[in-house]
Amino acid sequence: MPSTHRSKRYASLFIMSGLVAAAQWPTPKTSMEAYEFVQARRQEAAKLWAAKDPKGIELLTGAMAYLEQPLVRDLAAGNKFLQARRLNILLDLAEAHALRLNKEEMLSVLRQASQISPSPELAKFIESREAFIPFLSTPEFQNVLAGFHFYDRLWDSVELGGPSRGELTEAERVAGLSKFWSEVKYNFGYPEKLIRLHWDRLYLEWIPKVQAAKSSGDYYKQFMRLCALLEDGHTNVYAPPELDTSSKTPLRTVKIGDRVFIEEVFAPSLEAQGIRAASKFCAWMVNPC
Repeated sequence: MPSTHRSKRYASLFIMSGLVAAAQWPTPKTSMEAYEFVQARRQEAAKLWAAKDPKGIELLTGAMAYLEQPLVRDLAAGNKFLQARRLNILLDLAEAHALRLNKEEMLSVLRQASQISPSPELAKFIESREAFIPFLSTPEFQNVLAGFHFYDRLWDSVELGGPSRGELTEAERVAGLSKFWSEVKYNFGYPEKLIRLHWDRLYLEWIPKVQAAKSSGDYYKQFMRLCALLEDGHTNVYAPPELDTSSKTPLRTVKIGDRVFIEEVFAPSLEAQGIRAASKFCAWMVNPC
């Protein structure tokens, strides 16, 4: 394909530039020394390419060739900061080419960036940059941006993350529970809490509960009870808006230790049953009554 040929031809410029400039580059003794050298070149180049000076592109191309040296590649393997400069330089180059309206070169560099980091967040960043505005609506540019969304269908598949289709099947309920358990196990910010809770054991305990749920509403309530055990304000389960799972008991409570105390009651009917402020009951999340 033509775009592939252009990409290979453009990548060869890095190697050619390296052959010319290698004699002038200092030999780094540490990975941070190489990192600081590349960052200095980027800063120097930024002043030039921001002013649409082609010398900025030359400096960036040389910095990329510097990173391609075997010694620097080996150093980068053990230093994530140095390793990330490759992507940073590609984004700098793409923006520099965009400012000079070098469309094909810009697209070629962005394709390389999408192969290194196929991230939707990176696509949003690119779309937000003023230099790319003239190209946003073109099919070629949108096709390149699609490369940054390559894994979207894996992380947020239609099968497990699509719109509600009415009552969930038993398989869908178990799959939803499994996805939540996995996301928490590998991404939760307080793994020591998961150890204390025996997170895998809770997962096994909740499988029959979601299987036995009589409706999608019941399923989400079971789901929320599991989530509540994490006691984390940034981890929540939200049911689809058509399901009424958000109704609350007309009272306000406060948790002290493993006990919950009633601070205020908003319904006379509850007071008539003897439920008043300052009375206490077992916290079902910790000590089931």
